[in-house]
Amino acid sequence: MIDSCELVSQGVFPCALLVLGATLAQRLPTGESVPLRVFSVVALGKLVLMPVLGFFFTMALWRGGLIPDDPVCVLVLMLEAAVPPANNLIIMCQMHQRGEAVMARVLLVMYCLAVPSLTIAMMCFLKVIS
Repeated sequence: MIDSCELVSQGVFPCALLVLGATLAQRLPTGESVPLRVFSVVALGKLVLMPVLGFFFTMALWRGGLIPDDPVCVLVLMLEAAVPPANNLIIMCQMHQRGEAVMARVLLVMYCLAVPSLTIAMMCFLKVIS
């Protein structure tokens, strides 16, 4: 059972990247563009505000004794708030047949900006936990 689940799960990331790449290959419909402020607001919210909120919320739970006293568990909870958005947003856009190309571009920018923001967040999280 576990072997079959492991075999099926090995295809998740390649398939998700294939969906993202195929959606990026689509041209934006005529007259539709993605303003720079959309990228800025999404990046600020997801890559700056969410890690800060996740950090304080996790620290409050940890200090309150509501989560295990395990530094790895605390790090994983903090890290969950700092990662970029998931590709399933594109799938939802495709199901509703609206905004796939725009969402793909937003996700591409989020993944590029996540490299420095995730590195900085991880450094801060590790410093506080240790």
